[in-house]
Amino acid sequence: RSTEGEIDVKNTNNKLRPGMFVPVDILYGQSERATLVPTSAIYTDPNSGEQGVFVASSLGSEIQPAEQVDPENPPPLTEPTEVQFKSVDVIAEGRMEVGVNGIEPGNWVVTVGQDLLSSGRQQARVRTSSWERILALQGLQRQDLLQRVLDRQTEMNDSSIQ
Repeated sequence: RSTEGEIDVKNTNNKLRPGMFVPVDILYGQSERATLVPTSAIYTDPNSGEQGVFVASSLGSEIQPAEQVDPENPPPLTEPTEVQFKSVDVIAEGRMEVGVNGIEPGNWVVTVGQDLLSSGRQQARVRTSSWERILALQGLQRQDLLQRVLDRQTEMNDSSIQ
């Protein structure tokens, strides 16, 4: 959806000019405290309708997230780590982020493969990714993904011809 709006923004470095347009995510809802998670982390149980996130509770701050991932050489998976489903209350939603109550800030949340965990598995090997990378992946449109697949196929075809 789109709409027009007007806001006041500090422009101390003069990067904003009159007439410029910018996409904005607006979180709605009220809370004195919420934890932000990527929208892809929210899992809805198909049987109960309960919303929550899978938390890799045994991972700590010593784990460094992957900033850039080379598809030919992805970062290693962790050893099997405990993963728990934590029920959350969604209190604010944006296009890329969701404000929730029910988990503490700093927890590692699963953003891909929740359906594999919903069958009761309590451990998984995970590949950590940075917040920025997850938001960038979520922001890809269908046509962007299709273009990446087509580019990859072209590269593979070109390399097999040589």
